[in-house]
Amino acid sequence: MHERTQTVLRQLGVTSLPDRVEVGSSDGELRSRPRIAKGVVRQVKISHRKLNVVCRLIRRRSVQDAERQLAVCQKKGARILLLLLRQAKANAIHNHQMDVDRIYVRESYVGKGDCFKILRPWHGKGRFAFHEKKYSHATIILEERGEAQANEHEREPSRTRTLWSAKRKAMNGVRPLPTLPAVWKLTVDPASIYQKLSQEQDQVANRH
Repeated sequence: MHERTQTVLRQLGVTSLPDRVEVGSSDGELRSRPRIAKGVVRQVKISHRKLNVVCRLIRRRSVQDAERQLAVCQKKGARILLLLLRQAKANAIHNHQMDVDRIYVRESYVGKGDCFKILRPWHGKGRFAFHEKKYSHATIILEERGEAQANEHEREPSRTRTLWSAKRKAMNGVRPLPTLPAVWKLTVDPASIYQKLSQEQDQVANRH
């Protein structure tokens, strides 16, 4: 904390500041502002477009899932963001006392850094062209989920599981699939298609 700020707080009789700041809402109630932790790296030797491709992999993911994604990614930007993510995670744990199991990547974005242009004889017949050396900035912001948000995130089913469950229910006749638009003019029941496919797969499996 800045020395001038500490002096003003002593004059006001304030000894310490709370970890969570209470802010007012439109309905007049006081709500706690979520705590965030940030990790920033500047002037990294990589293009901002290449780094942004990796940034999109970890947005809105938990810290554990984001680390796994970056660990198996073969891009150069993954190594940079993995170190940055661990830095932000350490800030969240040691400086803000956040729960590791409830931290997720709230934001991850990049920005343009310096760009050095160098003349090189790239073209034929000794003709010169500019070779650009691009640098980038990267920022990762972590936030701690509330208890309600953590429960919703755990219970949220994946899209693949939902599609397969709908297909299985249609095959068993428990719940039919939604009706198709009339523009398609289909005369075949989608549930019968799934049943025929499953029967053909069973026949192939029995042959082998």
